[in-house]
Amino acid sequence: MQTLRAISVALLLCSARLLRGQEPADPPGIELPMLGNPSRETVVFFTVTDDKDKVVANLQPQDFVFTDQGKRPERLIRFTRHTNFPLYLGLVVEASSLSPQARGVEEKAAAAFFGDTLKRLDGAFVAGLNLPLSEDDGFTRNMDSLLNHIHNIPTGNSGLFDVLYENCRERMLNRPRLYRHAIVLVSDGNDHGSKNPMSDAIQMCQRAETTVYSIRARVDASGEAGDEVLRTISTETGGRPFFPTRPREIAHAFTEIKEELESQYSLEYVPANLEGDGRFRTIHLEAINHRYHVRTRKGYFSQVFQRDQPYVIR
Repeated sequence: MQTLRAISVALLLCSARLLRGQEPADPPGIELPMLGNPSRETVVFFTVTDDKDKVVANLQPQDFVFTDQGKRPERLIRFTRHTNFPLYLGLVVEASSLSPQARGVEEKAAAAFFGDTLKRLDGAFVAGLNLPLSEDDGFTRNMDSLLNHIHNIPTGNSGLFDVLYENCRERMLNRPRLYRHAIVLVSDGNDHGSKNPMSDAIQMCQRAETTVYSIRARVDASGEAGDEVLRTISTETGGRPFFPTRPREIAHAFTEIKEELESQYSLEYVPANLEGDGRFRTIHLEAINHRYHVRTRKGYFSQVFQRDQPYVIR
C-alpha cells in the first residue's frame, strides 16, 4: 500500500511539472510596492464570493465599504485585483484523523495544490500535528522536498492549538508584511492537551497576519464539536472551513482554496488615528451589493512605532 501511494504521488509530481511547463512564465521582475512608512501603512487581503460560494473577481474600489477601527482610512494607496503579492503557504495535517482512502486523496490533492499554486517568489512548508519544529524545515519551493514531507507525515495526536500557535509564531510572524500568509489545516478539530487555548492560537494567527483554511479530516463525521472549532479558527482569521462528506471532496476543497488564493483582492491604506501601540484594531469590509460576501480577517495588531517618526508617503 505504501509503495503504491509513493508511486502515485511521484506520478502526480511529474504531471504537475509538465502542466507548469505549459503555463506562461511569471512576468519578469515582479516589483513589490514600496511602503513609505511600513509601520503606519496596512495591507488587507480579501476574497469575494457570491451566494453559491463562487469567487467574484471583477469588482472596483467603489463597490466596497471599508472602515478601520470604525473610521474610514486616512488615505487609500492601492487597490489590486488578482493580486500577485507573494505567498507564504503552510500545510498542517493531522494524519491520524484520515482514513487510508482519505489520506491517499489528501496526498494527491496537496501535491497538485502546491504544484499549481506556488509561483516564483512563494514559499511553502508541510507540518504534522506531532512533528516538532526544526530549523531545517523552513519555506521552500522544491517540490521533491514538499512531496517527501507530505508522504511522510506520521500518525499520532498532539495539541492542535499548540501546533497552530507555534507554526504561526515561528514561521509566519516575522515574515514580510507584503507577503500573503496562509495555512491549510487538515484536522478533525479536536485538540489533545494543548497548553495554549484556542483563543491564543487564533490571536497568534492574527498577529502573524495568517489566514487559515480548514478542511475536516474525518469525512464520516458531521456536526461534532470539532466542526465548530475549525469554523471559528477559519472565520476569525479570514479563511474558510470545508466539511467534506466523501474523500473526493477533500480534493475539491484544495481546488477551491487554490482558486481563492489566485483571485484575492488587496487594499493598501493608511489608517486614521493610528496609535502605533501594538493593540488589536478591528476592520470592517463589505460589498455594497449584499449578494456578495467578503471574507477577510477580523482585524490586525498595529506595529509599534516611534512617536517622532516622520510620516512619509513616497
